[in-house]
This record gives sequence, C-alpha cells and structure tokens, in this order.
Amino acid sequence: MAIKTFVITLRPLNPYYFGGYHTFGEEGRQYYVKSLLLPQQTSLLGLLRYVLLKQRGLLKHSNNNPENVQLIGTNGFNEIKGLNNYGAIQSISPVFILKNNSTALLPQTKDWFIMVEGDSKRIECVQMDWDNKLMQGCSEKYHRSLPWLTLDGKPFTDKYSKARLWVANDGITTYQEMYQDTYTAHSGVQNGVFYVRKQTGNTKNGEIIEHQDDSFYIQDDSFYIQDYYNLVEGFQFAFYLELDTDVFEWDRTKDILPFGGEQSMFELNVFEPEQCSFATDFEKLFESAIFQHQAQRTKNALLLTSDAYLSLDVLNCVDFAITDCVPFNYLKYQADHDYSKANISPAIKQRQIQLVERGSIFYADDLSNLIGKLNNPAWQQIGYNHYKQLITKK
Repeated sequence: MAIKTFVITLRPLNPYYFGGYHTFGEEGRQYYVKSLLLPQQTSLLGLLRYVLLKQRGLLKHSNNNPENVQLIGTNGFNEIKGLNNYGAIQSISPVFILKNNSTALLPQTKDWFIMVEGDSKRIECVQMDWDNKLMQGCSEKYHRSLPWLTLDGKPFTDKYSKARLWVANDGITTYQEMYQDTYTAHSGVQNGVFYVRKQTGNTKNGEIIEHQDDSFYIQDDSFYIQDYYNLVEGFQFAFYLELDTDVFEWDRTKDILPFGGEQSMFELNVFEPEQCSFATDFEKLFESAIFQHQAQRTKNALLLTSDAYLSLDVLNCVDFAITDCVPFNYLKYQADHDYSKANISPAIKQRQIQLVERGSIFYADDLSNLIGKLNNPAWQQIGYNHYKQLITKK
C-alpha cells in the first residue's frame, strides 16, 4: 500500500444547491428551501468514488464487480465505531475554502459577536468572568458555575448576533461569511466569501393545467422560493485526500462534473500539496494560534474545525459552550447501484440528524472527556469530528 496525499479543489461554475432537511417533495413539503453553504462530507466521498470509477471506465459495472470493490470499497458511509473500507480512498479531510490556490479559510470561533451602536458596527470576542457564581442557588446535582459574559466591558445581551467569520491560515485576514454589494469594512474584517441567488416560481411539485383557450393555472399551491449559493470569484472549495496509489493513479487531474442537489457544474482539480505551497495535511494547515483572541481566554477551550457528531450528554463534559447545529443526512444505495445514474437511481435515506456546526467552541478545565467522544474513527475518516485544542497559558 502506497498512501499519497492530494489536495482536491471544487470551483462552482454556476450557483449551487446542497440540500439538507428542507427539500421539495411529498415528505415534509417545503415551499421555501435554502441550500447549505458547504457540501456534506458524505457527498464529497460519493463524488470521489464516482470520479475514480469514471476514470477507470467502470461506471456501468455493478458495485459487486471485483474491480469496483478494489477501487471504491463495498459500501458507503457506515457510522460504526471503526474505519470503513472505501477502496483506494483512505480518508478525506474537512472541506475548507481556498482563495487563489494559496490561502485557506475556516470558520472563526463562534464567540465573536457584532456590536451595533448608532451608525457604528464592530466585532468583539465575548469575555468570560468565571469567578461570578451565577448558579449557586441550584441544587448540588445540577450545580455548575456559569461565566458572566461581557462584550467590550458591557454585559452581554441577546441583541448581539454571532459574527459568522472566516479566518485565513495566515493568521492575519478575516472575512465575513456573506458578501454584500455595498460594504464598509469594520474591525478589519473583509467582505464576504459566499453570495446568495434567489429563484422564485410556481412549478416545483405543481402541475401545470392547460385550458382549451391556451390559458393555464398551477395546481396544488406550488409557489416556491429557493436559495442557491455561489462563491465570490477567487474562492473555491478544497479538501485533502489520502489515496492508495497502488490501487489508483490519476489519469486526469482536471474535470468538469455535476454535483449537488440541482446538478450544478463544478470544475475539479487535483494537486499535490507542494504545488499549492500547502501544509502536508489538514491538521497542520491551521495552527491553533490563529483562533486565539488577543485577550487570552481564561479557560481551556476546544474548537470544532469540522461539523461533529456528538450526543447530548456531551454537555456534561464541559463547563460552557457556544454552538450551532447543521442538518445532516446520508443516503445508502442498493448493493447493485449503478454509479452512472448516481443522481436518479433509488436510494435509501438512512439518517436525519443534527450535527454540531464547525466553529462551535467548548470550555472546560479538563477537555479529555470531550475529546474521547469526538475521537470516532468512522466519522473522522470522512472529515467529521475534527478539532483544535486552544489551551490557556497558565
């Protein structure tokens, strides 16, 4: 086995739609649906398996074909606590944003908030006073000391919204998430990475009924709004791939492929990390220091650098957390699935759950129990449950 690391980039050629829970259809019908900003890691895995089969000319073969099994493994993602067999694909990293093939971006910690005072707007990191015992009146069973939260010395209130920032691996540049046509830089934050494109109409899931006089109406109240996203010019998706080159060698390192819920077109490129002047793997690409605030956190913290599968009892492992969730589902195709029809063949929807979103931050004096819950090989192998420890200097 000869394992080699590659950087895979995906540049959207038109607005894209990555589905979550809310899709058009009979089950849980929705008339306003919104794409996810990022592709699911399971979708990236499926795309890679499709590309490998395509380059070998094996798309029309059954998955049970020995060549297919050697190339892409026997089945899709299985959340057992152990590594899965994906053939030549050994692992993939969390997806990140790449600018101009040189600078990588990840979401900043979620403890940054927007302060608006009159016409001024600035971004501040929330400060925590752990000596303020807010929970002393609770019973011993539920007692926990919560911090007193402040922004720029002022008590924290719900009028402050999360900043949703993306930080570059140079440790200097920070971007707001969404691009604005008219934007005034504040707190040194650059304009956004993503922009939205809305589509409205009245044909999704509806039937056009035509009259004899050539007029028509739409049956079944089928007016809809659909939000697509795209990346600002110069930005693209990227992730690391560990590949067994004894099983597969790239015939082509560039391709145009359909990807996503609406079959948007993407340009795929394959690089070796040295070609991008990159770190050799994802964990080295982003140093913990770029997520540290100049006013040192007073308690050890753990940052999710990918979405993560965690059970609710994780809150018993930490003192405090600032989090969001993101919908997740994955599809399991039948054993004889034809990958040449990957986007129209029947599939079994296996799971619909909520993952803890990347950028979420957990605080605790001892992070070992939380780390134990995150260290799940099945999820980490495909780019979930990755993290950075932000250790307080004593």
